[in-house]
Amino acid sequence: MKPELIISISSIVIAVSAVAINIWQAAITRKHHKLSVCPHLTVDYDSRPSSDISFILNSTGLGPSKLKKYKWVINGKDIPIRTTQDHTLLVESLGLADHDIEFYAPSTGRFIEQGFNSTLLTFSDTSNSSKHGIIKAQIAKNIIEVVFEYESIYGEIFVERHNPNTA
Repeated sequence: MKPELIISISSIVIAVSAVAINIWQAAITRKHHKLSVCPHLTVDYDSRPSSDISFILNSTGLGPSKLKKYKWVINGKDIPIRTTQDHTLLVESLGLADHDIEFYAPSTGRFIEQGFNSTLLTFSDTSNSSKHGIIKAQIAKNIIEVVFEYESIYGEIFVERHNPNTA
């Protein structure tokens, strides 16, 4: 075999290997970038006697999440939350319409940044009061889920379901 042929075959093998390694490295880098901004939303249920009964939204992932859907499911009935009337329907479904509430409804289509924390629903003036036990017992009687559908900046869709009675 001539030296020129050996050199040309070696050059082709090296070039093809370099392209293959470059493609593999690009795939690994993309996977790393996706994982480094993976969002995660959680809902905490605070029913300590020393605080107001609350459902708290936390963004605990590594990146922002674009909220697509937000709803509560009470005993199998969907209650999408967009307006004050939706919150009224929510507390009526829980059998707690006669209690004062404070609420927050995150807007669909907006990004929730990493580290965001906000109360979704609070039963006001329940800390260290007789109302605390009544509301907590009523919540325990219901099958509750807080459901979020959101996506990462890479377009990956996530659905989180949180049930305060199984937490």
